[in-house]
Amino acid sequence: MKKVYKTLIVISLMASILPNSFVFAQQEEFGKKLIEALRDLPRIFVNIFKEDVLGFWKKLWNWFLEHIWQRIVDWIKRKPSEELKERFETGVEEEKTELEKEKKNLWQRFLDWIKMR
Repeated sequence: MKKVYKTLIVISLMASILPNSFVFAQQEEFGKKLIEALRDLPRIFVNIFKEDVLGFWKKLWNWFLEHIWQRIVDWIKRKPSEELKERFETGVEEEKTELEKEKKNLWQRFLDWIKMR
């Protein structure tokens, strides 16, 4: 958070210095200081990028690898054959019970039909 404040301060100083620099450009000392500050600016931005931005994204990437990516890999590695066997066995059992019910129902209908005649 401190670095964010530092960058905001640097940017605000540049925003306030640049318009005024044209007025004071005749002063040799001020021009030298401005050039030195502008030369250091890319280094400051690179340091901020390396320390803050890349650090944040590296932490986010590591968290993703540990939590999300590991779940995806585990899901892909799972053997579907075991799950399919279980589903098939439960489906066969359900069909057998339904078939027995229908047999009883059909036989009962046949008996009822004979009784009516």
